[in-house]
Amino acid sequence: ISSAISGPAYAGIPVTHREHCSQLTVFTGHESPEKKDSNLDYKQLATAPGTRVMLMGVRRLREICETMLAEGGDTDEPAAIIQWATTGLQETVIGTLGTLADKAEAAGMNAPAIVVFGSVVNCRESLDWFENRPLHGRTVAVTRARKQAGKLSTALQGLGAEVLEIPTIRTVRSEGDDLREFAQVVADCHTYDWLIFTSPNAVEFFFDAFYKLYDDARAIGGARIAAVGPATKAKLAEFRMATDLMPEKHVAEELFDTFKEEVGSIENTTMLWVRAKEARKELSQKLNEAGVILDEGVAYQTVIETEDVGGVRKRFEEEGADVISFTSGSTVDNFLDLGLDIPEETMIASIGPITSAVVVENGYEVDAEAEKSDIPHLVEAIVRLVQERLQ
Repeated sequence: ISSAISGPAYAGIPVTHREHCSQLTVFTGHESPEKKDSNLDYKQLATAPGTRVMLMGVRRLREICETMLAEGGDTDEPAAIIQWATTGLQETVIGTLGTLADKAEAAGMNAPAIVVFGSVVNCRESLDWFENRPLHGRTVAVTRARKQAGKLSTALQGLGAEVLEIPTIRTVRSEGDDLREFAQVVADCHTYDWLIFTSPNAVEFFFDAFYKLYDDARAIGGARIAAVGPATKAKLAEFRMATDLMPEKHVAEELFDTFKEEVGSIENTTMLWVRAKEARKELSQKLNEAGVILDEGVAYQTVIETEDVGGVRKRFEEEGADVISFTSGSTVDNFLDLGLDIPEETMIASIGPITSAVVVENGYEVDAEAEKSDIPHLVEAIVRLVQERLQ
């Protein structure tokens, strides 16, 4: 779809409309500087019926508007300039053929931009849909692992944000003794009363190993399954596995209290906790103190992500962001270990109290924390933060 059509559409301006016009003229305002004379017929452009869309030529906007006026153009004809059309940085300025140049300069409009002349510009008042979204015009940095960033990035983009994906961690399979021990507990998974998963990654690595050992899902036996939160539950559902127990507050430590409340005594219960190498020990300590016969399978580990795809990290260093989001303590630590600083004007959003504690330990303040430790509530926290601080 040509930018001559899509750009105005994202600004709420259809290039044709049965109540306004059925003709469209597209022209460039940036001709070759080697030309002595313009090939454009400004008299025809000034008086042509319907919509005229100018591509490029923002630097010559004043000259072009004045030429069209001199050739018989209507000074009161509606006009609009759309900068960075279809992106989270889109900005639109409305005026007339006689005022647009002044308004564009006052607003600091620069290339890339599209200019629209015609009465269809008036449709924007009722059709503007893109720039009214709650995060429009705001830049949000996402530090989640590249493989997992999609859900958060998509949600933020859907609300209008310009998203900078700066992955600081990536997950890799366990190695050496950890891998051998993990393979053994996966092989024995049917012997446990409970399987505990505290992240979607744990689920994925577990079943990757499971289906290398077994062809039948029933080989998991009668083990019941506990998940830390909805994202982990959803990942289990992808493998056609139901979740039997999930805490209301989505952190690993809450699983212990939920076991006590919903199961009762767990003494002598056999459990397998599938976890990351860096997982905190609070859950295992509580379960062991309660008399659980607990095995821990180290399914994976997180390592720092050093690759800067597309130079996004450099862009953050140069331009910053309105908000930076952290989804785990390791994303905080790794972000800082990469030598990146959080600008004073950049607000910090955390997925939960444990992540927030790491932010504070590193000398920063948390501006917003998700009410529940999951992506939907993190997105809600970011929206509230922007509306309270930046609107």
